[in-house]
Amino acid sequence: MAGSSYQLQLQFPDGKAFSATAHPRQTVGQLIQTSLPELSAQGYVSKTKYLHNLSVRVFFADEEVQFESSLESLGVADGAHLIVEETKQGFVTDLGYKKKQSFSGVLYHIGTRGGAQQYRNPGNLIGGVVPTVSSAHCCLSEDNHAEGIARQFVSAEAPNNQHFYGTGCCDCCCPWMAVDLGENRELTLERFEVRNGAANAQGGCMCCWEMQGSNDGQGWEELHSECCNWPGMSAQYESDSFKLEKPSAPYQNFRIQSLHCCWTGCMVKRGGCAQHQCSAFLGPATLLCAGVELYGELRESHIQE
Repeated sequence: MAGSSYQLQLQFPDGKAFSATAHPRQTVGQLIQTSLPELSAQGYVSKTKYLHNLSVRVFFADEEVQFESSLESLGVADGAHLIVEETKQGFVTDLGYKKKQSFSGVLYHIGTRGGAQQYRNPGNLIGGVVPTVSSAHCCLSEDNHAEGIARQFVSAEAPNNQHFYGTGCCDCCCPWMAVDLGENRELTLERFEVRNGAANAQGGCMCCWEMQGSNDGQGWEELHSECCNWPGMSAQYESDSFKLEKPSAPYQNFRIQSLHCCWTGCMVKRGGCAQHQCSAFLGPATLLCAGVELYGELRESHIQE
């Protein structure tokens, strides 16, 4: 009956569905908007306040309907089924940098399933991200093994011990730490944060390095670099943020790579480094990084559980 509310079923191509309370005079767009919390909890959309950030199509009676159409005008009645499909582009969430909320960007967003659950390291989640490192540091303690280093790289939380140095190798050049956001995600990077590794009386900080982007994990594009011309992060687990000159192209993979070569401490692409507080103080090439966070426009297709 016109004027009264009724229950509809929002159904997805994979067979999942849930009920939504609707009013005949509501538009399709308003229905989707009011259903966002449930859609996010089910893992179908990223948490967002903005309908224009949702790249979805809605079908009723086998025909695509427009967001501005009212349910009443479409003949939608109590108990009707509406099919919701994501477009090829997926769902878009703008995750900007907030100075007072450090490490609360894309990786935190994935670690909370878009705000639908308590934070967990996204490297530990099914459907999360895949962090990797060039190698474990062969000259450091067993606690700094490659898997643990990789998980720490994508963690929103600082290490819980005093001896997390980062990654490095005695027989390889330019160690790196990388994160694969997954085939269902791509990010237009605008800003990022990095966290310094352990420091001691000898010094030690992230000094000369690049942020890079890639879509295949093989070819990498330089997005930002720092080398001896900035104050650095001398305190243990101190963090800093860096804004790109312009937003990057969309990438699935991001990597921070040291510009230090092996034992000599020489630099690639640039001359020698004048600062003594560089990652070379440990001897072999070392990347003293204990975390990264990414900010920008994240595009996701269906989030797999």
